[in-house]
Amino acid sequence: MTNFKLSIQYDGTNYFGWQIQPSQTTVQGIIKDKLELILQENLVLHGASRTDAKVHAKAQIANFFTEKTINSENLKNSLNKLLPLDIRIKAVEEVSNNFHSRKDAKKKLYRYYIFNNNTGSPFYRNYSWHIREKIDIELLNKLSRDLIGEHNFLSFSGQKCSAKTFNRTIYNAFWTKKKNFYIFSIVGNGFLKNMVRKIVGSLIAVNHNKEDENFIKLLLEVKDPSRAKYCAPPQGLFLEKIFYENI
Repeated sequence: MTNFKLSIQYDGTNYFGWQIQPSQTTVQGIIKDKLELILQENLVLHGASRTDAKVHAKAQIANFFTEKTINSENLKNSLNKLLPLDIRIKAVEEVSNNFHSRKDAKKKLYRYYIFNNNTGSPFYRNYSWHIREKIDIELLNKLSRDLIGEHNFLSFSGQKCSAKTFNRTIYNAFWTKKKNFYIFSIVGNGFLKNMVRKIVGSLIAVNHNKEDENFIKLLLEVKDPSRAKYCAPPQGLFLEKIFYENI
């Protein structure tokens, strides 16, 4: 058996997320179908992170085992010929049989993009959240520091979240500005369903004076998903990088 690691990029606009779901078009499902067509065997494709519907990935990682012998570069080229243009395989590598894309991931980096102007843009509408109101980046950075460390993030979990534990460690969380874009970067050892989007939504609620400056601390304390009623739209979210120690 050979274990192959895939480095994947995708535009999530047309997909119901990464993970295979009944009667839905998903990124994992499309890639698995094309792999099975090429290799002519049933496969299990493991993904590092379960991105939501319409969420994008610049660096999703997946792996699968096969009994077939195939060159990595040939497999990459064959996959890209069969896959739709909004899914690209950037690299295929043969790795140790001990490697698992999800279980071996040490940290994940997500970025959320806000496009801030009066009119919006037809070019960025699928890749950012358009906000007209003024954004106070100093306030957002101050609030984001409350997220750093190990916390119970139950308040920031989505409906039907299947996590066994809600404790996660956030290593860094900060905002930067580039022209009309405000970009939220967050690095953690893992994320709950909807967690990043609910964090961004809650931060922007404070920015818009819908909640006071203690709102993030309050949500971490109360551990009640119904209190975090703000959820940023999915199209602004990108999975940027998965960190591994050794492969």
